[in-house]
Amino acid sequence: MIFEIVYNCHLELKLLFETFLQKLTSELSEKQYKLIYIEKVDGQKEYMALFLKDESPILSFVSVVDFGKNGVIDGYTEKLNGIMEELLNDNKEFFNNAVCVNILYSDCVDSVKKFADGIGNLRDSNIHNIWWYTDGNIVGYGCGQPNKILGIEKYVKNALDSDFYEPNRNIEDINKMKNQLSALRSEGKFPIVMTAILAADIFVFLIQTIFGLENNFILKYGINGDMIFYGGQYYRLITYMFIHSGWEHIAFNCISLYIYGTRTEKYFGKAGFFVIYFLSGILGGILSAALNGGYAVGASGAIFGLIGAVLILSKMKHRNIDGLGYMTMLIIAVSSIGMGMMTANVDNFGHIGGFIGGIIIGYAACRLKKE
Repeated sequence: MIFEIVYNCHLELKLLFETFLQKLTSELSEKQYKLIYIEKVDGQKEYMALFLKDESPILSFVSVVDFGKNGVIDGYTEKLNGIMEELLNDNKEFFNNAVCVNILYSDCVDSVKKFADGIGNLRDSNIHNIWWYTDGNIVGYGCGQPNKILGIEKYVKNALDSDFYEPNRNIEDINKMKNQLSALRSEGKFPIVMTAILAADIFVFLIQTIFGLENNFILKYGINGDMIFYGGQYYRLITYMFIHSGWEHIAFNCISLYIYGTRTEKYFGKAGFFVIYFLSGILGGILSAALNGGYAVGASGAIFGLIGAVLILSKMKHRNIDGLGYMTMLIIAVSSIGMGMMTANVDNFGHIGGFIGGIIIGYAACRLKKE
């Protein structure tokens, strides 16, 4: 819902601010930020806008203000904190912190810099205010303020470099349009690699079941230490992931692959998913071959790698990954491994190896992406 307050004042909103606000609105909206609050001059031109992205456990705000030559609007910080505090209180079961990057626009850099340096890092319990400023060409940061947070610095830079400007459209329409386009693009990212692996698992299982080849497949393609380390049959480190022993085994792994695979491919990309899945599966297979006797089959080691990768992504991003948080996935992984320890014929070392592999590879991928 957009709350609109009309001020009957005579501030002349510069075209440069209007252009910057449109550009930043476009950038933020594509990242699913929603416009929740605006103030206007004479009911027509915006001079303040507040955007929100709600991803548990943090409410991420971006406010944009036309600082003007005479300084900031009276009561601005109190008004802003009031909005954030109300939203936090109404949704405290999902969110425990609010962060707001305040971007002050002014053609008088010295004046706005003095304000940003003097106001400091306002913090009211779990509400954090950060102060940046711009003249439409460069971005400056208040004294002691971070210059990077939640990727917002990239959106501001993109806005400054953007050619986007539609003088006949207001920012409410731009926000709505870009949100819808972003949602459509997100929905359109079909997890091709995950689906291909899922289909391959089902196909191999049907072949071995219909033709009574389960035992043959296990002996020929499953993990076995002697066959790998002494027989040189390293292909088993790949093939074992596509073999399953029974309907319950294939059903549980297919469901798990869908749940964690869709998230992994969405956030790490197709190549990232491929690397995480197969390297985790191989690492799990090596540990299983080294410490287990007999034969082991199934995609569980690779799937535990996906869990590890999404877990570390959630931890590093400090947010839930499509409803799955760091602690939730940690509990799932630990409890699953614990239950496996108490159950016969479960490849626990494969699970542990895959899980650790997924955490390591996921961490490396997050670091590379950040850099």
